Amino acid sequence: MPTLYKNLLIYFFSFALLLGPAYNTYLDYNYSNNPDCNTYMSIANGEFKDQSLIRRYRILVPFTAKVVAYPFERIYTKLWPHRATSEWPLRMGFLMVNMALMSFVGLAIFHCCKAYDISDTGSLLALIAVLVGGRWGNLFAAIPITDSLYLLVLCGVIYALKKNNYIALSLCILIGPLSKESFIFVAPFIFFLSSLSKFKQLALFAIAGSIAWTIRYVIDAQAGSSMGESLASDTGHFSYIGDSILRLASVRGLGELATVLGLFSFVLLAGFTGGKAAINSWTQHLDKIIWWFIPVILIHVLLSGEAARMIYAGAAAWGIMIGLIWDHHPLLVKVKGFFYSGQ
Repeated sequence: MPTLYKNLLIYFFSFALLLGPAYNTYLDYNYSNNPDCNTYMSIANGEFKDQSLIRRYRILVPFTAKVVAYPFERIYTKLWPHRATSEWPLRMGFLMVNMALMSFVGLAIFHCCKAYDISDTGSLLALIAVLVGGRWGNLFAAIPITDSLYLLVLCGVIYALKKNNYIALSLCILIGPLSKESFIFVAPFIFFLSSLSKFKQLALFAIAGSIAWTIRYVIDAQAGSSMGESLASDTGHFSYIGDSILRLASVRGLGELATVLGLFSFVLLAGFTGGKAAINSWTQHLDKIIWWFIPVILIHVLLSGEAARMIYAGAAAWGIMIGLIWDHHPLLVKVKGFFYSGQ
């Protein structure tokens, strides 16, 4: 099958997987109780004053959602005049933008798996596990938040490093700081593992940093606050480390971990059964990109008030591991053999 058609098929397969649950969430979600949603809705409308000093600089998804919402506003004016001035058109804009981005995440997961020579079946299994196995893929697609873009950037980084795709890597470096400030912890990971010349990387990081810094300056000036206040809010995340460790060690924390991949977590757990030889059957196909990416994600987890949400940010690694376990672990090989043999 030609590459373009295959990519389109995988993209729309990802879109179809997400559409039902995401649309239901869009309809029924309690937006008013989520401060993230309130912040990003305000940002989309150009309102930065009195917004979160951490989230208000992530403007790409909100501004795009506002543009996408414009035709929906015209439709609402014709069909539901009483709702045309409500938040629903803008929420629809966020839904469409995040659905598009999360469908690209599905495509990226598939290609990350193929970069590790995982079968089409294993790659599709990984895609399904990441997008609809747990709760986060649905939420990232459905509600007015910006995590979808950051997740796509992280998946793009893994693919770009593995395939030495410098165009994809350059885009990730430029977009990364605008999608989430914690990209600063991904930058050293890229710098030391990429084969792109260090000089070119430094130039790209300098451009990306300058753009992000300029945006912060303009927004702070409009909101009437200093950049020092926003930087203090960012560094305040270090106070979460102790709470994050205690939360992960609790029963509730274990329950939150189960929300990342849902029942597909058992595939990961199965990968660590069967003894050393069985575990080595698939871990030998991992490389330093994945092994070093996991600590980067753990840094995100420790600095976040929502550990499970940040663990989900490591979707590329978890998807690749699921695909490798499916292809190589003796237990899964036996399961596949049972069904393929028609018994």
